[in-house]
Amino acid sequence: MTGTIRPATPEDAAHLVDLVDLAGHGLPMATWSSVAGPDVAGPARQAAARSLGLTLARRDRGGFSWRNAHLALVAGRVAGMAMVWRLPDSPRDTGGVPPLARPLQELENLCGGISYINAVAVYPEF
Repeated sequence: MTGTIRPATPEDAAHLVDLVDLAGHGLPMATWSSVAGPDVAGPARQAAARSLGLTLARRDRGGFSWRNAHLALVAGRVAGMAMVWRLPDSPRDTGGVPPLARPLQELENLCGGISYINAVAVYPEF
C-alpha cells in the first residue's frame, strides 16, 4: 500500500482524538474524563471527555492541536498520525494540569526546548 502524509486541519479533530487516545492506551480520554467532574457519570462523562478532546484538537495553540499533527492517508483514508511540537524553554506550571497528566508534564518540564514526539498511532485496520 502506498500513501501520503499531509498536515492536519481543524476538521481532522475526531481522528486526532481517536488516534492520540489509541497511542496513549486510553490515558488521554481518562484525563479528559477526569476534567468532566464528579457530577458527570456514565455515557455523559464519555461524551464530555470526547467533547473536551475535540475542543483541544481544534484550537490553534497548545501542544495537542491540529497545528502539530500530520496524518498518514492510504487510498484517501486516514490511517494514522504523528503529533510533534517543540517544548517551551521554561517549565510549565503543573498546578492546573489534571492529576493523571501531571507526571507526564513534570517529565516534559525536564526537557525544555526540544522537539517532542507526543504521539504516533495507526488505526488497527492499517
